[in-house]
Amino acid sequence: MSDLPINPLVLIGVGSSFAFSGLFYNLYQAKKEELRKLNEIPIFKPDEHLFKLLKSATRKRFQYIAVEGLVQPDGEPLASKFVPRSFGVVQKISEEEHWEYWNSLSKTWNSRKTNRTQTSHAVPFSLVAPGGYTSPSDGDVYVKVQNPLEATGLDLDRVHYRVRRAAEGGLSGAVLQGLSGERAVAKEESEEMLRVGATVTGFGELVLEADAGGRAMRLQAPQDGRPYILVATDYKSYLARHESSASMWKTLAVACGAVGTTVLAGTLYNLLKKHDDKESMSDHPINPLVLIGVGSSFGLSALSCHFYRVKKEELRKLKEIPIFKPDQHLLELLKASARKRFPYIAVQGLVQPDGEPLASEFVPRRFGVVQKISEEEHWEYWNSLTKTWDSRSTNRKQTNHTVPFSLVAPGGHTMGHTTAGGHDGVGDVYVKVQNPLEATGLDLDRVHRLRHAAEGGVSDAILEDLSGERVVAKAESEEMLRVGATVTGFGELVLEADAGGRVMRLQAPQDGRPFILAPTDYKSYVAWHDSSASLWKMLAVACGAVGTTVLAGTIYDFLKKLYRP
Repeated sequence: MSDLPINPLVLIGVGSSFAFSGLFYNLYQAKKEELRKLNEIPIFKPDEHLFKLLKSATRKRFQYIAVEGLVQPDGEPLASKFVPRSFGVVQKISEEEHWEYWNSLSKTWNSRKTNRTQTSHAVPFSLVAPGGYTSPSDGDVYVKVQNPLEATGLDLDRVHYRVRRAAEGGLSGAVLQGLSGERAVAKEESEEMLRVGATVTGFGELVLEADAGGRAMRLQAPQDGRPYILVATDYKSYLARHESSASMWKTLAVACGAVGTTVLAGTLYNLLKKHDDKESMSDHPINPLVLIGVGSSFGLSALSCHFYRVKKEELRKLKEIPIFKPDQHLLELLKASARKRFPYIAVQGLVQPDGEPLASEFVPRRFGVVQKISEEEHWEYWNSLTKTWDSRSTNRKQTNHTVPFSLVAPGGHTMGHTTAGGHDGVGDVYVKVQNPLEATGLDLDRVHRLRHAAEGGVSDAILEDLSGERVVAKAESEEMLRVGATVTGFGELVLEADAGGRVMRLQAPQDGRPFILAPTDYKSYVAWHDSSASLWKMLAVACGAVGTTVLAGTIYDFLKKLYRP
């Protein structure tokens, strides 16, 4: 190692820079994921709109939402112990003694803190909309906050802080200090409060209180393990604080990575420049094919990593889409919504035609709702250069047919006709599918495929020789979406007003999100996306490992030749 003119401190600095860059990038990704989840939490104010939404919910609860409002006590507030006319609902009083002890080694007095005591008090309080609450008996809408001391993130305002110097003990006090080696210096006291009228944003589970006349809501710790948070600020400021934290970690990651890369590049440049006069680079050739292979490996790894991230993001969004069956529960939720529509949901059900289904042209007793029939001719033409017959496909024809159909729950729908099918129209719940041919992902079942060989006589052979072309075969195929097949549709769900409030319609979303019809159940569709993401991940890791191994071996051989005696 003494032959290597590289300062070990430089290598340590470069390694530390890259290590800190990776650490900061990991913290940035964690904060970014936390911010993404935070942006997806619905935010409400404790007003009449929130009350109506909660009352219309099936279980009279929202599992996890954010509520922003002003603090108002349900009864008498807490009065500050030190500041007059200062009231709150949460109070923390801390007391701590500052002592000094004699250090016989350094011959000095060293300080320490001891006897710290903290008392916490809280009174029941609620969150109210600005100007919408004076007392619990006024009939206004409010959100009670349950167990605020169990919540995280509640930074209280400091309303009082004072340090009292210890009284001098005189001659007797000095004698005691000399004997014990300790002396009291000061006493620190502070008071923090969540004041009445302060803005608070709470994150948790919201339930409707049955014993409060149906007008009070309660914010409590979620049952699914998600954090119960109370922050003494508004929702936008809380988001801005998280965004600034994420930006800070991102800046630190980029800065450390740039410093490490710059120092490493400068070190390698100086190393090669120093030995350029010592030995010619022609004595240490690097095969260009190796460089091309390494570059290709890293390029394929980066491309596979990109596809993996895209597929992973699709999978994440897919898992966040609410999935329902076309049953009474979905109908009640849709009726309870404000606009009688869900912008984007997934519905899984069985295919049933609204009237007469489509019959297969080739397979008897085979019915469906979407049909594609394709016809294609296979020709050969004479290639005068190679003196052979080359094949090609031409005259491809495809006809599409569809009939109106719906998605129904298993066992929740009966056939209206013995051969045609259809809804019975007696109070069944179903979801109509609008314009299925416009949807993506609809892979139909192939029910028929046949290839007919062409036959010709002497006249056809003469025409083939003159034209240089001949018909070889004719292929025909039929694909269908069969009656009774399981389909999962992703789109906008609306309630049809002219169908007695019993019929829902699945259509292309208005916000630009994809309209998808997948001929499989929801779990299989998610599993397919998951396996696709895993495949791209494996390719990214494999290509990166190959490129790294070859690059490391090439650099090792290069340095070995460079420093050989």
